[in-house]
Amino acid sequence: MVDINRVQGTAREAVGSIQEGVGSFIGDSKTQIQGKVKQFAGQAQDAYGQAADGARAVAGTISSNVERQPIPAILIAAVAGYLIGMISARR
Repeated sequence: MVDINRVQGTAREAVGSIQEGVGSFIGDSKTQIQGKVKQFAGQAQDAYGQAADGARAVAGTISSNVERQPIPAILIAAVAGYLIGMISARR
């Protein structure tokens, strides 16, 4: 499933590109700059959506691995907790 931020970001980037082109065509630097800003905002929103999609995929993989092999997952979590406790106790 595609994150809504990817769709909205791509649309915002396209609108910004059109706005920048119109600003360039009519010689309006303000419109041109606003278009570039929208493009950048769209790219940032799309990147956020991609990161969210990636995080969901990783969470799904981890969840299915934990369901298939709960004992190793518990042991890994216990070791990680122990190591974090040891590191934080030294400070």
